[in-house]
This record gives sequence, structure tokens and C-alpha cells, in this order.
Amino acid sequence: MIGTKTVASDGSVSMGGDNRGSVVNISGSPGARVTVANASKKLPSYLAQVINVFAEFDLNEPAIASSQPSELLPPIEAKLIHNQVTDHSLVRDYRLFFHLLLRAYQGVEQQNSSARELVRRSAGRAYEAALTEACVANTVSVALRQEFACMNAHLLLDVTIARLTEGYKASINTDAQEIELVDLAISLVVFDAMTECLVLARPKNAVAA
Repeated sequence: MIGTKTVASDGSVSMGGDNRGSVVNISGSPGARVTVANASKKLPSYLAQVINVFAEFDLNEPAIASSQPSELLPPIEAKLIHNQVTDHSLVRDYRLFFHLLLRAYQGVEQQNSSARELVRRSAGRAYEAALTEACVANTVSVALRQEFACMNAHLLLDVTIARLTEGYKASINTDAQEIELVDLAISLVVFDAMTECLVLARPKNAVAA
């Protein structure tokens, strides 16, 4: 289901749904809106496993709480600047907690060394689906697709995270305490996919981080 094009001046993402699946709405400038029904009923197993491992971490553990924020590599900074998302909350989360996602990847990679790549591609597919829905709903031509993506990058990130989070919650039992860590893990997975140019518009001559 694709929503009609409407004007929204205060960009937003909302979620709902029923037993058939989730519904995600994204609104942003310039007058962009997209509604995605049945965003995802089940995530690929490696993505779910990485999220489950991450959700076991205690963020108040001294070794974690006292860790220094990671520095952003130049290729990552270039992608953030190109897409005008240097102020997105994902950046802070990445700097503080990305080392924990790496630990979660390492645990799952004991089963399959390609797990991280598969997880990144899952996030990339969710992003491409969100972008395609938004372009169709707002009559954006293929030639303007990347420009549209840059102009709505904040909201496309949010709806990508929302799609994956709703899919995860629909596929596994979680409680209110766990889901906050789940949301953080998925945010970091999306950021990791962005570093490989699988999420957000790719800057000219960009290289993987």
C-alpha cells in the first residue's frame, strides 16, 4: 500500500499495524510522504541473531560505560556530509556503541563468516524499499532519485530503522526493556550499511569505509 502525496512541514515517522504486518508512514520535505504496509514479517536469521547477541550487552558495565567515543573515518564523514545527516542521532550512537555491534558480529560470524555482509545487505534492501516507495508516492523520476534521497535522508534513515524494528518485533518475543537495545542495535546495523554505501545516496568517488 502506498499513501497519497501530501504536504508535511514537520517531517515525521509513524508506525502501526495489525496481524497482517506493520504499517510505516514517512513524511518530510519537500512535501514527501510514503506509507508502507506489511513492512516485514520476518528478518533474515543472521540479522536476528546479531540483534539478539547485541541485546544481551549491559550498557552500564564499567568497561562499556567508560569507553571513549570512536572517531569517524574520513570516508564516513564524507557520506554524512553529502547526505546532510551529520546531526542525526545515529552518529552519536555509532561513536559510542559501534564496538559492541562488532562484538555481536564476531559472535555470529563463528557460524558464517559472511554474516556481517548479509546483515548489511538486509539493511540495504530495507532502505531501497523505503526509497522506492517514497519516490513512487511522490512521483519522483529515476533521474531525481538520488537528489530526493539526499533531501529526505533523515527520514529515510528513520523509516529504514522502523521497518527493520517492526519486522524484528513481529518475528520474536520481546519486552519493553529489551526493545530499547534492539532499536539501538538496528540503528547501528543501518549505520554500518551506510558506511558501505548500501544506505543513503553515494557521494561521487566514494569509497567503502
